[in-house]
Order: sequence, then structure tokens, then C-alpha cells
Amino acid sequence: MKKSTGKFTGIINALKARRTVLIVLAAFLLIGLISYWSYQKTMTKLLNSQILTGQNVNNVAADIAKEGVTEKETESVTEPTSEEPPATEPANNMGFDMPVEGELTNGFSNGELVKSETLGYWLTHDGVDIKAENGTPVLSAGEGVVNDIYDDTLWGTCVVIDHKNGVFSYYFGLNKDLDISVGDETVTGQKIGTVGETAEIESKLGAHLHFAMKLNDEWIDPVMYVNEN
Repeated sequence: MKKSTGKFTGIINALKARRTVLIVLAAFLLIGLISYWSYQKTMTKLLNSQILTGQNVNNVAADIAKEGVTEKETESVTEPTSEEPPATEPANNMGFDMPVEGELTNGFSNGELVKSETLGYWLTHDGVDIKAENGTPVLSAGEGVVNDIYDDTLWGTCVVIDHKNGVFSYYFGLNKDLDISVGDETVTGQKIGTVGETAEIESKLGAHLHFAMKLNDEWIDPVMYVNEN
């Protein structure tokens, strides 16, 4: 009889222990569900208040680009840009001319990331690349004053012309022998130098001119501001 009682008591104790384990597991499950619900609710609030959009999205896009994702994958997290008129129909013609004749091999990226053929990195391309033979004359895009001439480690020999009213034109990768000096006045079509291969940052592109423009200290698409011819 005592043996039967002891066996019965053991079964009762085992059931109590199992119940305790089940209660502990249920408590952990409940805590997990509450935490997940709280997380989802917080993320929804953040998205609704746009805390995770705007500049933060651009930062995410830059980080992804550095890891070598494709351009299409990068575009999926960047903010959409407004459509611009095609280059053949300039919306803001300022009367400038292209500084050199040649094939346009790389266009203005308008702040979007593009992969550098030379560096293998994802960068913005703030001007246009015009392919031309080494030594091809480079002309002033418009009337102005030579604002600066300098040699840059990445961009080679550079010339900056001030066209007044907040407009500047930039000529990168020139040969060192120039036809102008700082302070000289220029007219449209005046020779300022020649196409070179001094821009190390775009060395794999061969001889070409990297031509860029700024309006009120913001990079603009040069093609949109030159004469159609």
C-alpha cells in the first residue's frame, strides 16, 4: 500500500513540474508576442511620420551602393527624381556653346549614384564627358572671366570660368599648356587649352574633356544650358 501511495505521489509531483514548465513557456511566448506587437506599432508610427524617409533613405542608398549593388537595386531605395526635358530640347538655354566637339560618353547624373569605370566605386557624376583626341582645342563655353586654374590630384589640370549671375563653367583633365591665365576675360568660342588625359579619376575613359557647370553653387546639367547646335 505504501508503495502504491509513493508511486501516486510521484505522478502528482511530475504533473505539477510539467505544469510549471508549461506556465513558464506560455509566459515567454506572451512576452515575445507583446514585444513583436510593440515593435510593429513603433515602426508603423515612424513610417507614418516619415522619419525613415527623405535624407535617411539617401544615406541607405549610399551605403548599399558602396557594397556593390546594381544600379537598379540602388534606385529602388532612392527617392524618385522629377522628369527633366530631353537634352535636345533645352529648358533653360543660356546661350552657351559646347567647349569641344565629340561624342558624349557619360552624362550628368543629377545627384544619382553611377559606377565609376575607373575606380569601381559608386559616385555622382556632376558633369558630362566629351570624348576627343588628345590635343583637341577646348573653347570657352561663353563670355566670362577666368576665375581659377589649378592642378588636382584626381581631376588633373582644371580651369574655372565665372560667367556672372552665379554661373560657372568647369573644364577638367586638360593638358598643362593653357592659353589663358587667371583674370583673363574670355569670349564664347575662345581657345583656353586642349583635351588631355590628366584626370586620374577617369583615366580608363581615355582622352576626353570633363565639362561641368554650376548655377548658384549647385551642379547643373551643362547640356541643358547650351545652344542646340
